[in-house]
Amino acid sequence: MLLQIFCTAKICIEMSDIKTVIALLCKHLDTAANVALKPEHFRLSKFDKKSDDTVRALWNALYTLSCYALDEDQENVKFDKFTTVKLNFAYLQYTAVNFYSLLPSDDCSSRELILAFAWLLGAHSVLKDIVRKKIASSNLGREYSSVDISEQDVSESEHLPSLNAQINNIMHISGKINHNMKGITELVNEKIKLTAKVHATSINASGLPHLSVSEMALTKRLSVQNKDTPLKDEQILHELHNLAVMLDTHAKWNKKKHIFFDWMITVIDEHKKCRASEFTQDNQNELIKFICLLRQLTKCNLRNLKRTSISTKKSNIDWQYASRYLRTMHNATETEDWMLETKAHLEQTETELEEKKKILTNQLNELLSAIPNCIEA
Repeated sequence: MLLQIFCTAKICIEMSDIKTVIALLCKHLDTAANVALKPEHFRLSKFDKKSDDTVRALWNALYTLSCYALDEDQENVKFDKFTTVKLNFAYLQYTAVNFYSLLPSDDCSSRELILAFAWLLGAHSVLKDIVRKKIASSNLGREYSSVDISEQDVSESEHLPSLNAQINNIMHISGKINHNMKGITELVNEKIKLTAKVHATSINASGLPHLSVSEMALTKRLSVQNKDTPLKDEQILHELHNLAVMLDTHAKWNKKKHIFFDWMITVIDEHKKCRASEFTQDNQNELIKFICLLRQLTKCNLRNLKRTSISTKKSNIDWQYASRYLRTMHNATETEDWMLETKAHLEQTETELEEKKKILTNQLNELLSAIPNCIEA
């Protein structure tokens, strides 16, 4: 009797924990990625209950999170939401065939969608990446992050005619780099001094070790101005508040996410019990159509990659050098032409030497034949 009571109490505690964790996950998805999921959607998905609202919400969540996980814009690939989600998961190497056979509608297996959702959270840590990107793009992140300077290809506007000109150009570029490095070092040192001054001035402010530069500037503006808070400052305060809520929710999720994945094991068990042995004809057609589309896109990407590599190779060959030896190091065709030209020149020289040798031999023979006549005379 006591054992039954203990087991019942344990099950109730576990159910309470999973409800709390799923509610926490829904809050985290809302604050981090603006994904609207409810705990009811997870409960219905476990038993594969048909609900247009549940399936639609899961498709939207998978679309948003998979785009974050890929972290790249595919402007040349534009499809509907369902196809885009499947392509994103294919690029992320999700191996569940049943997922790709789902019909592109709001009336499909919600359990397959929740399994794909859990795989995305566990395999790619998409929530962690979203939080990192949110912090980096906020005012707090812009203060501590470095400026991303896009790389520019350095191309010669004119070909340098001689080796001395090339050396002078290299020395000029080296001098500019050294000057820029010194300027960067001076700016970094000045930034460190000013930041340290702000930290020293704001020691123990509001119970914190110190304030950041943006916090100090915001506090100063709010204390000096007697009027209403400017719209820009209100936006900054609202952004910082949302950021704090997101970080707090993310910390709580990291501590309790194992409970969610333990619950997903029960979802997998339900999936194994109720899984159909064969696909329907519509599912088979959808899977074949997606495989053909994925194959075609892969071919296009490989073809574009091949063209890019060929153009890069050609651009590398077009470099001109003052020394012929340096040119031939980057051009196998010119090396072969050079060898053929040298070989032809050598053969021509040998032929001329043979002809001259024959002429000399004939002249010597004539001289030798004339010697007896000279002696008899």
